[in-house]
Amino acid sequence: MSDDSKRVPLLDEQARGGATLAEAIVSLVKVCVGSGVMALPWAFVQGGVLSLPGVVALVLWNGYTSYQLIACRDAVEVGGAATLQGHRSVYSALAHIALGRAGVLVLEGSLVIVLLGACASMQIQAAQLLDATVPHLHYGGLVVGGGIILVPLVLQRTLRGISIIALLGLVVLCVGLVLCAARGIASNGVPTLPSELAASPSPSGFAAFFGVAAFSFGGTQATILPIQEGMRHPRKAATALAAALLAAGALYAIVGLSLACIYAPSSEGVQQMIILNLPRSSQVGLAVKWCTAMVALLSYPLPFMPVVQLLLPPTEDVHVAPRRETTLRLALLTVSTTVALAVPNFGRIAGFLGCLNIAFAQCLPPLLHLRLRTAHLEPSLATTMLVGLDVALACAGVATIVYFTILTGVALFEPA
Repeated sequence: MSDDSKRVPLLDEQARGGATLAEAIVSLVKVCVGSGVMALPWAFVQGGVLSLPGVVALVLWNGYTSYQLIACRDAVEVGGAATLQGHRSVYSALAHIALGRAGVLVLEGSLVIVLLGACASMQIQAAQLLDATVPHLHYGGLVVGGGIILVPLVLQRTLRGISIIALLGLVVLCVGLVLCAARGIASNGVPTLPSELAASPSPSGFAAFFGVAAFSFGGTQATILPIQEGMRHPRKAATALAAALLAAGALYAIVGLSLACIYAPSSEGVQQMIILNLPRSSQVGLAVKWCTAMVALLSYPLPFMPVVQLLLPPTEDVHVAPRRETTLRLALLTVSTTVALAVPNFGRIAGFLGCLNIAFAQCLPPLLHLRLRTAHLEPSLATTMLVGLDVALACAGVATIVYFTILTGVALFEPA
């Protein structure tokens, strides 16, 4: 048996031929694009003239740090695939080789907490959106009902199946956005560029834009390696990543600019969630709420995917015992549902989860790249520049953590 056949992939794709490039792109686009885009029009108003450059910067930052993980894996596999054995995931193996056991603990701990928190937040969002629209059901009943709906989704093991769920989520999201745009044009007339989008933002305004946009974009670093594992041609993962981020960035720009222009003339201005601009009693408003709730539930399998990988015991058997894995998946769904029931308002801990997200999304990739790839290149001007870029990106990640930790810490002491 070869080394490659012993290593356990996250998704059992070997017997199925693996996911195509298009399916991998769809999955990565859905990682970036979720119901968080409903807050982008307000974020663009806050970011002003720096909004579009900010989106470009986030595309480049997320793209390069995700590519660093692919490059690290390639560099390690040059020395033999056996170096990746005995770990719960490829990401864990890279962290262990570069940073030791402490790096693995930071990575796996932050990933499990953040991704399970993200799963619970999706259940919370779906239940809150439907709370006012579904008669005779309260918040708790809607959370439990959403958990039941999620059972077949969390039992999906193949990247191909998850990509179909992701594509359905993208279609439903686009329907909701089109309904929002149509309702706004019907109410406010032909859209024009508001003065806020052409003005320089205040520091707090740009921070608000960056927070919303970064939250919406987050996730590629956590899922790129698992998605690569499930691809028919893993070497095309970088191509899938580039295409997905370009598509997500373009969609962000279109949604943020167009809906900001459409709703800026309204008497209440652009609300923090564009859904709030729709009349509560209107059929369009109800339809958009239902679409957004469906998007939240259909987004669940993607952050759920790496959590399963991290919590399955390492084994040399390619085919993990189905009963054990099914039990784990249902247990994790129960945990996230319990969290959603216990914390109906997720805002207080969202900042904490965001900081942990930055830890593995923006800080670890350049550190791994520095230790596993850049440090082994022949000395040259190009190598020196790569080292400088790795250090700069790691420092930028740390600075971002500190900045947003201070902001969320101050918020904890503000009146509810």
